[in-house]
Amino acid sequence: MNHLLVFALLPDLKIRLKPVALLFGIMRLTERRLVVAGFSVHAFTALGAITGLLALAAILDGRIREGLIWLIVCQLLDGFDGPIARKLDVKTYAPQINGHTLDLVIDYATCVVVPVVLMIELQMLPPGWDIVIASLIFFTSALWFARSDQETEDFWFNGFPASWNLVIPTMLILEINSSWVIISSIVICLLQLTNLKFPHLIKVKTLRPLTLSVAAVYFLAMTALSLEYPTGPDALKPILLIAPIYIISLMIWRTFVANKGETGLEASNMSAVRIALQLLLGAVLIYTGITHLSTSRLEFQAQVPSWVPFSADFVVLASGVVEICLGVALASLQYRRFVGFATALFFIAIFPGNISQYVNGIDAFGLDTDQARLIRLFFQPLLVIWALWATAAWPLRAKKEQGELHE
Repeated sequence: MNHLLVFALLPDLKIRLKPVALLFGIMRLTERRLVVAGFSVHAFTALGAITGLLALAAILDGRIREGLIWLIVCQLLDGFDGPIARKLDVKTYAPQINGHTLDLVIDYATCVVVPVVLMIELQMLPPGWDIVIASLIFFTSALWFARSDQETEDFWFNGFPASWNLVIPTMLILEINSSWVIISSIVICLLQLTNLKFPHLIKVKTLRPLTLSVAAVYFLAMTALSLEYPTGPDALKPILLIAPIYIISLMIWRTFVANKGETGLEASNMSAVRIALQLLLGAVLIYTGITHLSTSRLEFQAQVPSWVPFSADFVVLASGVVEICLGVALASLQYRRFVGFATALFFIAIFPGNISQYVNGIDAFGLDTDQARLIRLFFQPLLVIWALWATAAWPLRAKKEQGELHE
């Protein structure tokens, strides 16, 4: 029995003794080189920590152009180490270091921490929003990196893969308005918590030549604009939109057209347009909910009708909390019709505030004329329709649809 046990353990023992065998020169030359190559690949991956530190130091020192270039170097290291590791079979020849864990550690630093510091240092967010958005990005990205279902078997990411090293520099170079930075950041944070399928640019075989071509064009444009930041050629800036549009298109195709049964979402009541509008509405509600609790608190108080049996401040705070909860519920894509009806009822419930603002001639949110306040009233029914249609709560066109409030 003992000799059978030893025989069964030989493969694992062989792997564990490889570094020892290497030191004493008793391993075949070819295999020895593979072991050295395996550990060299791990060292190559770990270089990302150093380049990330160099990017961070440059950003904190105000050398933004240099910081952007170091971020691009981080992306290149991250793009090349995986294929090399698989080619050299590092799991077999350098198993003492877990390449996947090492990659996650490096990626969280270079794809999340450093770009967020860049966003804060360059004041891409309004005062008071930097810590809120940074915390949300750190929180949702940490959850994504800890997911046990990060990738499907055909190498599509579940949820947005926390690539803030692409998102934030792109918004910076395109000079995106701070309000849109907030909304975009919230939407992307929520996307990290979904099961929407985003492509791994290297591994996914579908349209791989086109994907690699789009990525190459994007990185060339980003590199050229970073080298001359902030005076880079305007003609290159539209190119930075090609990659996001292409990735979103692939995500929509993979999630809602190809293998639609895998996500559990039927294309008939979860079209690409509806899910986009539902996520956008969720982001808008989270954004306005936060402003209820912070920057626009006094302005919202002015809209509370005098007949409401609670203090104006309490109503504003309570409605802000409700808006945030509804926004998160919309972004979760769960119980869609129920959440849609609840959101529509909320829009109806707060409509008297808009009427009160018009009747009493209250100036708030730039509505300083009766005509502007009157026009604002007509937007409320559109919000109700938006909530119902985006969540497939309306129209109810089939018996099956009517019975699926939990989808």
